[in-house]
Amino acid sequence: MIGERFFCFEIMISLTGPYRVHVIGCDHEQRDQRWLKPVRRMPWYLLVGNLEGEENLRVNGETKRIGPGEAYLIPPGARCEIGSNEGNTLAWIHFEVVDQGGRRGTVEGTCHPDEWAELSTTAQPLPQEVWGVDLPVRIPPSLCPHFSATVPEVVRLWKKHHPLSTLEAHHMLAGLILNLVAEVWNHSRQETRPDLADRLRRAENVARERLGGNFGVTEWAAAAGLSRSRFSVLYQRHNGRTPGSFLRELRIRQAERLLLETDLGVSDIAAMVGYSDPSVFGRVFRKFHGQTPLRWRISSDPEARDQLAAYVSSVGP
Repeated sequence: MIGERFFCFEIMISLTGPYRVHVIGCDHEQRDQRWLKPVRRMPWYLLVGNLEGEENLRVNGETKRIGPGEAYLIPPGARCEIGSNEGNTLAWIHFEVVDQGGRRGTVEGTCHPDEWAELSTTAQPLPQEVWGVDLPVRIPPSLCPHFSATVPEVVRLWKKHHPLSTLEAHHMLAGLILNLVAEVWNHSRQETRPDLADRLRRAENVARERLGGNFGVTEWAAAAGLSRSRFSVLYQRHNGRTPGSFLRELRIRQAERLLLETDLGVSDIAAMVGYSDPSVFGRVFRKFHGQTPLRWRISSDPEARDQLAAYVSSVGP
């Protein structure tokens, strides 16, 4: 069994580069009273296997309910509020990602979100940096039985404080993360099928219809039924550009049409294509065309050029 875990660990290193996971602290406990941790940010990873009862989470503004037999992973820097009901039984592990060249310094403890700027420089790297994927907060159902059985075992081994059992705990945790990374990778490959192209095209149509409102990448991702981070990765992989660059170009193209086909002022056009600040619209437009929206309108519209020439002639030199 230990030999198999070492083999899995070697695979993980070969897939993910010079990193390994390392348990900072862990425990297995039952809540003797209702418990709530206010909104905080942590500099390390938190993996929790919920054995009995229901965990109540709010992570980066999203509310989640974690039932018995389920597990969740909170990455470093996430704004999180964690609550347990009386009688909940869970096993939790704080862990860090260690560079093979030496331990990466981490801050012990949590902080209020407003204090994060100070601590972020010593926080753990995000999953995208380490494993090349964004790991979900909620562990996929297919992996929950394995996580529910293994997280308490990692805690049990680590709390022996014996070198061999501690080493085995680290390797078991590495195996869990390996399985999670592999699941996410497989899912992302499945999302490159033609049905993804259809979803992205439908989302682009929504973007065209709602461009004049308070519409950004977050709203666009929701229209595609994806999280913002997953949508951004898949959109760029499929189209070779970021969602933000598409929206900017779409806004500029609509602004061009309005500049040529209407007599609306630049401020009105800016608002209609989604820019509440005309100066921001002007900067983006100049980046595309090398000139202001008004000058572009005059240079692109023969009638506007004739009107400008007549006006200059009437006022004289």
